[in-house]
Amino acid sequence: MPLTVQSLISIGGPGASSVICGGIVADLAWLDKFGISQPHRLAHFLAQCGEESDHFHTLTEYASGSAYEGRADLGNTQAGDGARFRGRGLIEETGRYNARSFTVWIQGIIPNAPDFEAQPQLLATFPWALYSAVWYWTSHNLNVLADANNIIEITHKVNGGLNGLGERIAMFVRAGLVMLGYQPSALRQFQQAAGITVDGLTGTETLNAIFAKLKAI
Repeated sequence: MPLTVQSLISIGGPGASSVICGGIVADLAWLDKFGISQPHRLAHFLAQCGEESDHFHTLTEYASGSAYEGRADLGNTQAGDGARFRGRGLIEETGRYNARSFTVWIQGIIPNAPDFEAQPQLLATFPWALYSAVWYWTSHNLNVLADANNIIEITHKVNGGLNGLGERIAMFVRAGLVMLGYQPSALRQFQQAAGITVDGLTGTETLNAIFAKLKAI
């Protein structure tokens, strides 16, 4: 099933922003361009973006960014960099280093793209919120991990840990169900059709079945 604003809202839930979902749908060609639009990869991509953006609700990290102050591993070497380069975009790009790296990458494709090290706030606007997520996804070879259905390692690469893993899994399931033509809450219906234990729970068997069906589209 093709992605629409309404289907993305149904994946994200009642707090999902139509502006954010519309920004994604308006530029699906970018996902095609980098091989992310294959359904099994797209479900993983949406799961990570959905969790990072609080179910497609925000493009700016809620925290002030003060926890990132002085973080040399993020390139935050100047006073105020923690707040200046707090997470923004669909994957919440964080730190001066990521802003600089994304700028180099995107200006190689779109020469007149902004300098996001100079204007990091633009990462919270479209199309850059999506393009920066695509950059992060491709620069960390996450299509390879999506092909292996390795949501734990994808989460580690995106988050630096496993924060929100349960919700990332739940969003993968909802995205997968929607792309397979089900309602996002119709897990029992999917399980019954797939011939697996009908319990409404997301175990390994169910995850693998959703992944296999998506890969077969």
